[in-house]
Amino acid sequence: PVRWSEPPRWLAWLAVFAPWGAALLALGFVRRHRRRRADVTGQRARGARRAFEAALRRGDDALDAFAGYLGDRLAVPPAAVLSPELRQRLLAAGLDEAAAADVEQLVERGTAARYGGGGRLTVDEVRTMVQRLEGAKFGAGGWLPLLLLPLLWSAAPLPAQQESAVAAYRNGDYAAAEAGFAAAYEATGDRRLLRARGNCFYRLGDLARARWAYECARIGLPRDAELAANLRVVRRRLELPEPALGFGAEMQALLERMTAMERLLACSAASAIAAACLLFGWRRLPVRWLGFAALVPGAWLAIAILWWLPSRPPKAVALQPLALRAEPRDDLAVIARVRAGALVEIRGGAAAEHVRVAAGDHVGYVPAEAVGIVR
Repeated sequence: PVRWSEPPRWLAWLAVFAPWGAALLALGFVRRHRRRRADVTGQRARGARRAFEAALRRGDDALDAFAGYLGDRLAVPPAAVLSPELRQRLLAAGLDEAAAADVEQLVERGTAARYGGGGRLTVDEVRTMVQRLEGAKFGAGGWLPLLLLPLLWSAAPLPAQQESAVAAYRNGDYAAAEAGFAAAYEATGDRRLLRARGNCFYRLGDLARARWAYECARIGLPRDAELAANLRVVRRRLELPEPALGFGAEMQALLERMTAMERLLACSAASAIAAACLLFGWRRLPVRWLGFAALVPGAWLAIAILWWLPSRPPKAVALQPLALRAEPRDDLAVIARVRAGALVEIRGGAAAEHVRVAAGDHVGYVPAEAVGIVR
């Protein structure tokens, strides 16, 4: 089924800004990785635990292995750890008061035991202290992970249309066929069935409703060649003027040739290319110009998706000749007339008996059943 639904607002914001956010995170990760590789002190601090375990496996003294670990974390020689300034050095590096006092006591006890002042430090004692210090942020350790979330895409299979409606159409019973296609559309939401309804209305001679059905189908089938040809035939039969030309009209027509999801994907792709080129290839002139070239359509699509399209009033087709009046009363003078099949803009609620519409420079009220909203 060719269905259509308005994408949620959060998906629009995600399509516009997620590529830039991902590129900035990737740029930060790359720069951080480069700094880490060039940071000898940081590499020493991050490898302190591994060096400590390697020293114990070699059979080194527990105090020497612990002093080497502290020296790596503090970026000082191991001999500098065995000094009266150890506690102040730990506090200055960001270790809390209680942990600094425990480390100082452990080192003093090990130093005293080395010179005959008590029992020597055990491997379990220093391992327990190292495990405790691994969870503490002090010295030159720490890193930030980068998580990228993929966007999954899926498609649905295409079921067959209602056989009874097709058979009625081929037998020339267009009213029954239209009713069958309408029921099938209500059940499936398949926009192709709206095109079939437009064909039925055309065969019945109701050209205004045929255009309404075709315009509704075009939301889900914006580049369907048969549908575009049918619309041209109906506009010609209704003797409606050709669409306006100009840069603004061409840009609007380009937007209307894409579905809502295609606009989001195109915006996301252009933003991703622009972000990658401008953030990672700024120093290379061709890459920089490629980034600016992708930025222009990306920014245009972002403005259209986030602001222009949501703020645009809904369109409707005049199902019969319209007589616009200044108030929702039939006894007032007519301020403008609109030909059947013409497009108007809805400027008020469509649930009441009358609806406020705009046709060209004129704004007025018409009966609600006289217009078909394109949705």
